[in-house]
Amino acid sequence: MFRFYRLLQYISMLSTPLYLVSAIPIKQMVATSKEAAMFGGWVICLSLVGGLALIFALSSLASHQQEQHYLLYKEQMRFEVLASQVNPHFLFNVLESIRMKAHVNGEDEIATIIKKMGALIRRNLELSNDYITLREELSFVKDYLLVQNFRFGNKINSNICCEDELLDLTVLPLTIIYTLI
Repeated sequence: MFRFYRLLQYISMLSTPLYLVSAIPIKQMVATSKEAAMFGGWVICLSLVGGLALIFALSSLASHQQEQHYLLYKEQMRFEVLASQVNPHFLFNVLESIRMKAHVNGEDEIATIIKKMGALIRRNLELSNDYITLREELSFVKDYLLVQNFRFGNKINSNICCEDELLDLTVLPLTIIYTLI
């Protein structure tokens, strides 16, 4: 604090009007100028070191915040993966319970529809870019049409025809066939 006060005194002394400066003896002015120059050099050096320390601290803080953000993102992704595994598992268990209850009560049509619905949902959840055979794709389409027919009170009539030699062709899942339904 004392040095800062001295620096302010030096600055004040150097910035006084010219008529006051002429009253100060030349030797005192030269000595004061040398002290101010030395002190100014130290101030500049300390300012540079302080500035570099501040830049390093801010960089370190930014790096730490980025690492924390990454860890939070990673944990969030892990939770979402776990949630995506739990929800389908719960859904399939509930569908299977309903299917078995329908089967026990003699509602075989409802049991079949629920089984097909579970297969459709499972296929949509497990959908990838891997190629499948046209036979598998058409099986999916048949199950989809069966569920839709039940939904609309048996008002849908469908007939799927495909030559046997085409059934082993590989296609992307949910190709144009599904969008036409």
